[in-house]
Amino acid sequence: MIIKALASYGISVLLTAATAVAFVLFFNRTGIRRRALHILLGAIVFIAIIICMFFVLMFAFSENSTVYMTSMMDEGTYKISVAIIFFFLIGLIRYFVVNAAYFNKRKNDSGMSFMAGYGLTASMIYGLYCLFMFIYISVTACMHKFMGISDGQALMFDDGTGISVFTPFLSHIFIAIVFALYAVLIMIIAYFMDQHSKLPYRKHSTVLMYIITNACEILMISVILFAVSKISPIVISVICVFTTALAAVALRMLYKYKEELPYNRQFD
Repeated sequence: MIIKALASYGISVLLTAATAVAFVLFFNRTGIRRRALHILLGAIVFIAIIICMFFVLMFAFSENSTVYMTSMMDEGTYKISVAIIFFFLIGLIRYFVVNAAYFNKRKNDSGMSFMAGYGLTASMIYGLYCLFMFIYISVTACMHKFMGISDGQALMFDDGTGISVFTPFLSHIFIAIVFALYAVLIMIIAYFMDQHSKLPYRKHSTVLMYIITNACEILMISVILFAVSKISPIVISVICVFTTALAAVALRMLYKYKEELPYNRQFD
């Protein structure tokens, strides 16, 4: 049991580290300069949105709100609708604010850094949690004899120490994969915004690209939020792979052909 727990936490940490390295390689390969301040700002904004999300969902899913709304619609429909509206508004506001603050001002490197910080935060926080658990369990197991796992999902040791864990342990690896895929999806959206600010693309293609990527993000977050305790982490991972791949294919297909700039001057 201890070996399985340590292996799951260790692999999750490695996946998180690999995600961060992949982002560094992406920035290096594309020639985008990393702006530490804007990466940090993106992380802060992500955390603030998560806090806001919990407050909104606590109010929307409170007993009084749920009883009132379920008198008019099914409870599942109500909760999913609230989540979709919230994440749609967040995506819309983020798109216009980031465009106005960065890409419309030709601060593309800073904008990409902001989005990288935004997308990577969940993965990095989860990686730090797994690293802490890996060290905590390792040190405790070296000092005390492992007795078993309790009904309350805690690793018990002979000195009475109990370490609360989530089981099955293998799910930690798939959660790390899901957060990595979310980071990739955010960077697909960021790359779309970067390319849109540099090249003249058709308006209907831009609108369609925004709808597809925003829908993919909403679907991914909703699946993570509502299905994490109901279906297998493997299934959630597969859904996240599909949504990320769909966004990537859409970006490639919609922007395969850009609109030609009008001819204005002889030597332009």
